[in-house]
Amino acid sequence: CVRALEVTVSQSSVQVARGQAAVLPCTFTTSAALNNLYIIWMVTPLANANQPEQ
Repeated sequence: CVRALEVTVSQSSVQVARGQAAVLPCTFTTSAALNNLYIIWMVTPLANANQPEQ
């Protein structure tokens, strides 16, 4: 079963030092039940765009 998820971000980029915490301000809407919703963020370092990190 596929559910729609729409994420809106207010900033086009976030900079953080490796190993430090980052705040990712965003809002989202979904048709999925929130008690079964898991979001995994992937980042793509500019130096290696072919290998995103989780």
